[in-house]
Amino acid sequence: MDIGCGVGKYAIRFAGRGCGVHLLDLADEMLKYAWENMRAYDVPWRAQECDWEKADVRIDGDVAGQQGIRFNIFQLFSTYYGEDARL
Repeated sequence: MDIGCGVGKYAIRFAGRGCGVHLLDLADEMLKYAWENMRAYDVPWRAQECDWEKADVRIDGDVAGQQGIRFNIFQLFSTYYGEDARL
């Protein structure tokens, strides 16, 4: 998983070694560049725009806990593909 992938610099390295990758970025424009760069690789890959605001949680007095929960929620949003009607 390449979080904050930009143009896919790190995803390209993994794809070049035969690894499937999941590219995430906040900027749709950067994902367009990443998509163009990834087209050359014959591995499973996916590019997705992320919205950090959906994962915003505030825990007053516990910065580390807040950051940990935010990161975990972000990961859950990043891995759900919208294909399960139960969720």
